[in-house]
Amino acid sequence: MDRQSALQAYQYGLDLMDMNQFDPAVSNLSLAITRDPQLVEAYLARARVFMHKQSYQQALEDLLEAVRLQPDLPDVQMQLIAAYRALGRLADALEVCRQAMKQQPDNTRYAQLHDELCTEMEIQSKP
Repeated sequence: MDRQSALQAYQYGLDLMDMNQFDPAVSNLSLAITRDPQLVEAYLARARVFMHKQSYQQALEDLLEAVRLQPDLPDVQMQLIAAYRALGRLADALEVCRQAMKQQPDNTRYAQLHDELCTEMEIQSKP
């Protein structure tokens, strides 16, 4: 594990993201993860790039790994909901949303998402 070089690759990956150079950003963020598999921030950043590229399964895998490494991550639920939703896994998105609502009962965005997901599930279940 080489934390310093991992952080350098991570920072360069962020810079590339800012310049909308997504493939090189993924490469640098992947390098950061290879150099330090515990670098949660790199998984989260790479998940954002994958979401932008519509590589939702890869984004979900990175988000789940980030949560595994650091279970109390703030605001990762919104990203998980988006990834599950994009994959059509509405029940999983709804479960994450319910957990988030329990943790943050005053967050009206989760209540709104909950309603949207329930509506989508109803529509999906109709023949």
